[in-house]
Amino acid sequence: MHYEAVKEGLNGASWQLVDARDSQRFNGIQEPIDPIAGHIPSAINQPWQNVTDKNTGKVKSTQELQAQFGSLGEGKPLLNYCGSGVTACVNFFGQYLAGRKNSLLYPGSWSDWCAHQQ
Repeated sequence: MHYEAVKEGLNGASWQLVDARDSQRFNGIQEPIDPIAGHIPSAINQPWQNVTDKNTGKVKSTQELQAQFGSLGEGKPLLNYCGSGVTACVNFFGQYLAGRKNSLLYPGSWSDWCAHQQ
């Protein structure tokens, strides 16, 4: 998925955007890397760290991941992004383990998106 497809898809998107960054970055409170803070319109926040158990550091069970990702997007594919495309892959993997086989990745992520907003 590339910038133009994401931009065009915002009106009546056939997918749900999922931002893997922490809530401080998602909400535009803190942005240590990119020149613009915030998130792509219509995105929901699912920090990538939530794919692992906080106590063990291991990936959560299939059941826990299904509870986390199963109902997101009301059956639409989940389009994952983060700051630069790396940590979105953790959510992508967690969704796969949860049985979501239709997830997508926006590899340009927030860095690409905000570069087009200047």
